[in-house]
Amino acid sequence: MPNGRMAEIKGAALIDTIKAIKARSAEHEFAKIVQHLDGEAKTIFESRISPSSWYPLDAFVQFLEADIRQTANGEREVLIARGEKVIESQLRGIYKVFMQLGSPAFVIKPISAVHAIYFKGVNIIPELDASNAALIKYATRLWVT
Repeated sequence: MPNGRMAEIKGAALIDTIKAIKARSAEHEFAKIVQHLDGEAKTIFESRISPSSWYPLDAFVQFLEADIRQTANGEREVLIARGEKVIESQLRGIYKVFMQLGSPAFVIKPISAVHAIYFKGVNIIPELDASNAALIKYATRLWVT
């Protein structure tokens, strides 16, 4: 992004992910994942994460990659299933009603609004198909100066 800004993720999303890992396999599993991080990512996940602060998306991606390597033999499909559970917990209240009642096209706008709460510098690209299914892609821009 211009002016050196990078894609960022809200601390609340990091906290939700950490809670999911600890619920899935306890504190030691989280510690094992953090041991395999380096640099800024390790510093972030070893510190207290503020739910209202913004963190580099790259650090979160490094964390997820370490999680998959350490707990799922590198199988990225496992990450998708786990991510769905975390996102489902984020889609609470009125958004959950939309998810149950509407078609994918009907809920794309509310989902985009929810994701805007958790991501900065990330474009959401919905893809709808004739079978009434939706795929939502996240894209960041790389700015070279």
